[in-house]
This record gives sequence, structure tokens and C-alpha cells, in this order.
Amino acid sequence: MYNLINAVNNFTSYGNSSELNKFFNGSKNESIKKVISAMKDLSEDVMLCRTDLKKHLKTLNKSLKELESGSTNINEKDTALFISLVDIIRKKFYLTSGNNKIEEPNVIKWCLDNNFIQQAVTIYAERIPEYLYKMKFVVPSEDEEKRIESKKHQNKYYNDFFESFMRCFDRKAVNGNKITYKNEYLNTIEFLGETLDSTDRYDVKNCTIAEMQSIMRDYLYIKQYIRNKLNHANNEGEKRI
Repeated sequence: MYNLINAVNNFTSYGNSSELNKFFNGSKNESIKKVISAMKDLSEDVMLCRTDLKKHLKTLNKSLKELESGSTNINEKDTALFISLVDIIRKKFYLTSGNNKIEEPNVIKWCLDNNFIQQAVTIYAERIPEYLYKMKFVVPSEDEEKRIESKKHQNKYYNDFFESFMRCFDRKAVNGNKITYKNEYLNTIEFLGETLDSTDRYDVKNCTIAEMQSIMRDYLYIKQYIRNKLNHANNEGEKRI
């Protein structure tokens, strides 16, 4: 059992699923194999800063659910032990009893816990916009949604959030308030309430205007400053090699 606990810890703490793979190498349980394969694929995506995690997160969530639902054969002792340790995996990804689905924000928190800073920043910058749209924090109008869906590039919500929603400031909507910024992003954040009142392109739901302003400030800082700093540090390191 110690070896299995150690193998689970290697994944939850370091993103390394190789020990789990070795431990269950001879297992005949297909559900266990699916879980470990999904864990391996997800950890590889994260370590290599590949941010399109949807496919492997979906597979991992589905296979974990199958294990916990009892729809898999648990005759093997080690399989039963692994199922008992699934809760540890969920806790490491900040899942609660009311939420048992691993999503991008959970992966970001997990990355930060394990000091995978660049991976956390990259996933945050590229995938949080789509999460905000999916969870209806940012709600585009029907026409805007059609425009977004017509885009053929993979990261269309990232582009729309940063290039359209965060720059939708309308000077006419300020109604005489003093405009303190020359930057479109900062003006949109500062006058978000007035801007949304004057346009039917976007709405904010499931959070307050103040909460969305905080999200936008954090996003701008992390994307434009922290990520650029990390990229610059990496480039400097490559020059020294």
C-alpha cells in the first residue's frame, strides 16, 4: 500500500504519473488504465505548457466518476485501494463535495501549489477567458456570440475577451466623468458599469461589476506583466546556454 500512496503522491505533488503506470502495469482493470492514461496526458500537457486541456480533463473526470460509481470491477485488491485514494487526488485539485469536476481553475491552483509558476500563468492567460464565458460571467449578445463562433482559430474566447470585451470602453458612456487613462483596457475596467449600460454587446452575470473589475485587473496584470517577465527570464536563460 505504501508504494501506491507514494505513486499517487508523485502525481498530485509533481505531476509524475510514471510510478502509477508501473504499479498498475499488469492490471486488467480498464477503468484504472483509463484514469492513469488521462493523468499522464494531463500532466504532460501541463508540463509542456500545452493549454488546451479540455479533452484530457473530460477523460479524467469521466474515468474518475466511473471508478467511484462502482461501474468498474474492483476484485483486485490494489484497485480497491486506488479507489480509496481518489479522494486525495480530488482534494489536491481543490474539489469539494458539491463540485467533483476538475476544471482549468483547479489545475491552475494545483500548479501554484507545486511551484509550476510558468504553467499556471500560461493556462490562466490562455484559458480563463473561455472559462469566464462558459460560466456566464461574461455574456456576449446573440450577435456577438455568432461573431465569436465564426472565428476559426482555436482560442477564440481568449481573443474576444482580451481584444474585444476588455476594450469595449465607450467614451460617450462616461457622462462627463473625468477620464484618467489613455489606455483602453484601463478605461474599460474603470468605467465598466457605464460602458455595459450603454452597449448591448456584452453583459456581466453571476458576479458583480466590482468583482468583474477585479478579475479584469488581475488578468491584465498577470497576462501583460507577469507572463512577459517570465518569458523574458526564459529568453535570458536560453541566451546564456
